Amino acid sequence: MAWWDKLGEGIRVVRATQEIASEALFTIAVGKVLVTLLVGEIDVAIDGTGATVNTRLVSTPTTATATDLCANTNIDVYQIGDVVGLTGIPTDNLLPAVTHGSIPGMTVNGLIIPIGTIDLTTEAVDAGDITWTLFYRPIDNGANVVAA
Repeated sequence: MAWWDKLGEGIRVVRATQEIASEALFTIAVGKVLVTLLVGEIDVAIDGTGATVNTRLVSTPTTATATDLCANTNIDVYQIGDVVGLTGIPTDNLLPAVTHGSIPGMTVNGLIIPIGTIDLTTEAVDAGDITWTLFYRPIDNGANVVAA
């Protein structure tokens, strides 16, 4: 058994609660990582005033084309305490929000993400706050993830 098999879900990185906006959430440096879990918790209710607030997560490599990590999902209906996450299949929506409940983990064994950023792309403007938590395992020597 390799050392990385002993990490469980991997190394945990939390991005402090911030207002929802199109921006980088996490930065991947030095080499590739295997993202084993990525979840967000709504800390301030989404206030899209009934409008559709399409939101998705994107991998933006430093040397290649950006790739969606999930499909656009309307987050306007989410409330404080709701939890969202990735299935790991880029064509799936964010896992459904469950108020103070549970959601399944990723349905794949993880996503290989190259050097670059994991970004939130949203139509939201002053819409609420989300705290994001990511678990990863380094693939390349020295690879790491930090909150952006």
